[in-house]
Amino acid sequence: MIVASRPADLLPCSTFWHEMATSDLFELEVDGRFRPGGHHCRVAMRGTWAVVPVLVCGPGATLDDVMIDPVEAPRALAEIVRRRYRSAPRWRTMGPLVTDVIDSIATDRLWELNVGLVAGVRELLGISTPVRVARRGERRPHRIGDALPVPSRHRVFTDDSVLTLLMDHDDPMDLVLAEHELYEEIRA
Repeated sequence: MIVASRPADLLPCSTFWHEMATSDLFELEVDGRFRPGGHHCRVAMRGTWAVVPVLVCGPGATLDDVMIDPVEAPRALAEIVRRRYRSAPRWRTMGPLVTDVIDSIATDRLWELNVGLVAGVRELLGISTPVRVARRGERRPHRIGDALPVPSRHRVFTDDSVLTLLMDHDDPMDLVLAEHELYEEIRA
């Protein structure tokens, strides 16, 4: 059984989604250390940082401690998405779906916003891997015989948010599942 575990970051790039799509279980970590300039609250969109505003949190805060304004944070994110992607080839079909996902999340916690976004994008991509929220002590321990983590096989087309793939490509899963030729030859 392949279990992948990643922090619940804000609309991450395709490597995150590749790991999710190619694992048997995907764990979202929600209690890691929060860094105000980290990927929990910011992501590259069209090569420029997009940031979700967070309320002040103290030093040593973890992601599950971080509060957001439940009205302003999703509104700001939806507006950034509109500005960055409204001229994208697939904006007319994907834009409203993505902004509906953002608008449907009602929370004052950053981790809940990020988990809701992951769930919505997972559905838009058609990924069926089971996902669970995991905190320290709840993560599945590695056992003898489990596969060890390996370097990513994923061939990255952009370091931007997965939204770039959704908005620009007819089949974003082709790019999410793309692997380096070396790994494709080994599996063949």
